[in-house]
Amino acid sequence: MMKWNQIRYMFIAIIMFTLVMPTYSFAEEAQGETGVVYDETEVVQEVIHLINEHSIYESDLNRMIDAAIDGISYYGTDDPYISYYSPSEEVGVVGTKAYYSGNYTDAGFDFSYNDEGEIFVSYIYEQSVANGKLQVGDTIKKINDIDVTSEEVAVGEISVFSMIYDNVEGELVTVVVEREGKEVEVELIISSYYVPTVMGLMADSQTAYIKLHEFNDKTGTEFKEVLSNLQKQGMKSLILDLRDNSGGYVDQMQEVAKNLMKDKVIMYEVDNKGNMEAVKLDGGTDAEFPITVLTNYNTASASEILAAALQDHEIATIVGEQTYGKAAIQNGYDLSNGGVLYLTTHKYLTPDKHDIDNYGITPDIAASSEADQIIAALQHAGVSKVEVEFTSYLETKINGIPSYYTSHYVEQDNTFYVPSSLLLTLLSAEVEWLDEKNNLLKYVINDTVLSFSYDNGEVMYDEGDFETYIAVDAIAKKIDGFEWKKDKNFFTIQYEAK
Repeated sequence: MMKWNQIRYMFIAIIMFTLVMPTYSFAEEAQGETGVVYDETEVVQEVIHLINEHSIYESDLNRMIDAAIDGISYYGTDDPYISYYSPSEEVGVVGTKAYYSGNYTDAGFDFSYNDEGEIFVSYIYEQSVANGKLQVGDTIKKINDIDVTSEEVAVGEISVFSMIYDNVEGELVTVVVEREGKEVEVELIISSYYVPTVMGLMADSQTAYIKLHEFNDKTGTEFKEVLSNLQKQGMKSLILDLRDNSGGYVDQMQEVAKNLMKDKVIMYEVDNKGNMEAVKLDGGTDAEFPITVLTNYNTASASEILAAALQDHEIATIVGEQTYGKAAIQNGYDLSNGGVLYLTTHKYLTPDKHDIDNYGITPDIAASSEADQIIAALQHAGVSKVEVEFTSYLETKINGIPSYYTSHYVEQDNTFYVPSSLLLTLLSAEVEWLDEKNNLLKYVINDTVLSFSYDNGEVMYDEGDFETYIAVDAIAKKIDGFEWKKDKNFFTIQYEAK
């Protein structure tokens, strides 16, 4: 058993982490309900001493210290974002340095389902062990000798997700796939790989799309490189996707902002005493191209700072959903036990001094579903031809931009249908009304009314997903510029506004 003096020394060394934060300190004394004055830290030491001296159960000092810090953090402050990570928890958890590293350890590919319910490889990470061994479109038959088409997989008793993603470095994962009618066995020795935080592509000959997943210590450099490459490809307009970006390092957000604005106020910081200070970009470049920013409810923290600055300075149009509303900044403090304590030390205001905490940023153009948001952004950016490629029930690509869209096309009696809600956005149409007497659904497109009939199979309603579907043949006959095609794994619709 550890001697009491050692326990006392270790506990005080941990609990006095406030020495690194001069704006906060523990009270030396407090008064209990009985009126007796006592030393706060002495009481905690007393509890540890009693447990070690008298409890019949095993105890662990490090666990007690972790619990004490958790208690102080959770119950002793109104900070909704405060978090403590013990030394064993630091790697791989939200809020730690390791989390925003972009490093992953798994099989290195994503999977999805085709129309027959088969699992196929939908994406391969460039720096992973799967690159060069698997191919997008490979139909997966077995993983580690487990038949992924089995009933156990279908009902969820065996998780394909776990087999692909829950791996440790050095582990062997064997994947059997069907490729061009032949079975191919691939051995993957799991190793860590890096996933860039910035992804870019050309959505058409002049419109670029950049996805910012998070802000890690490489994001500023990555963004500059991706943007430069797209400009070389003829970029005249930019769609910046900040959806599901929960934030990260504020300094890296500022490095991204420097590619879009110069010497502008990015935000105002307010500390715990109410002091307000303008945070201004040091240099940068004003964008000479229009910018459309995509947001959703999961756009938070550093990504909200960027979106709000672009909106307030009238540099960008925001398309999508109201953002999360986290106008608070955390700083991490390394503790002497190897853990990390994250505290909210500042709040921020937008360049126009709006407080968006717990409210978020209101988009200029509202769009709800992922697919609707992308289509609306493309159309606002001036893209005339929009192609929607349904790759599976989990993923849709719109002009090459990935979107996880819940609805899908439907095949019934050799007729293909697509969701009416998607068509409304794609065709910039409105539903005028349902002619119940004649069983017609009416669309208004550029002041032209088009009717689609339930009776002749042009329209169907799926009670399972509460969605109305329109036959693509009927659309193609009535709307110029609409086309569709079907192959094994993909179903595509395309509309070019005239």
